Amino acid sequence: SVLWANMHASFFLGTAIFALYAGEKWLRGDLAWKPLGAFALLSFVAGFLNPYGWHVHQHIINYLQNKELLSRIGEFQTFNFHVAGAEALVVGMVLVAAGIALSIEQGNFARGILCLVLFAGALRSARGLPLLVLVGLPLALASICRALENAKALPPFVQGIAKYNANLSKMDSRFRGYALVPVLLLLLVLFGQSAVFAKAAGFPESLYPVALSARIETLPAEARLFSTDKFGGYLIYRFAGSRKVFFDGRSDYYGSDFLKDYLLIPEVKPGWEAQWKRWNFTHALVPKDSTLTEMLPLKGWRQIGKDETAILYEKGSQ
Repeated sequence: SVLWANMHASFFLGTAIFALYAGEKWLRGDLAWKPLGAFALLSFVAGFLNPYGWHVHQHIINYLQNKELLSRIGEFQTFNFHVAGAEALVVGMVLVAAGIALSIEQGNFARGILCLVLFAGALRSARGLPLLVLVGLPLALASICRALENAKALPPFVQGIAKYNANLSKMDSRFRGYALVPVLLLLLVLFGQSAVFAKAAGFPESLYPVALSARIETLPAEARLFSTDKFGGYLIYRFAGSRKVFFDGRSDYYGSDFLKDYLLIPEVKPGWEAQWKRWNFTHALVPKDSTLTEMLPLKGWRQIGKDETAILYEKGSQ
């Protein structure tokens, strides 16, 4: 919980999950609620063990209440299920919905409520989808498997799957999960040298200015570089914070007023030029499909670098 609180703002979910399961046990008269309640309390206290103490909690609450800011950030908007590849997410959400109903029917109320909260969060915000897949889907599948094991009138092949799953669970419980270790080692030996694992992890050049980073490195240290929030985050990573950026994805620290002024620039809305001059940029890293690529040359800016993702400009004499 301490590590979680110092790494990601979702740390409060740990306390909420412990408290949810403790509450279910307490309502059933099960004494197991006591250690779960203790874990919830310890997790809550651990959240304050960070360099900013309770101010982190205050910041998260204020951020989540700032509708003006959240309404301008794409990852907090509802996911577009019409994009290519969204079919798998739809199937996953259907399975979670079935798991919610089965969890309640089986009396696993804490599991059902947790999956329901994650399901609602995923519908409301694209940022909730990873949580639903990583946490909600396994829980939902557990309820679905339990329902299949207990079902009477099922086709033979479904009964076979349910029986296989039950036998696999019993075998795994005897080995405490260690039975998978030799299988994983074998897979690493067989595929460790394959192209799938040989390619180093990194940022895709089709989305980030990877090729241009060498040119950006040659810019003067005092250069005032404009970039989008997406590119800004990449530059922070690429130069380990040594290259100062105008904006990056941590919009909660910039505030809604800054975000409103910033959005005038990439969209070239009325008033964009006043904001542009306000920051006295000397260079600009602009996406290739941005309207700025047409506007900046008209203002005397010259192109000094280009890759498949972005164009790098330098301020001219005009």
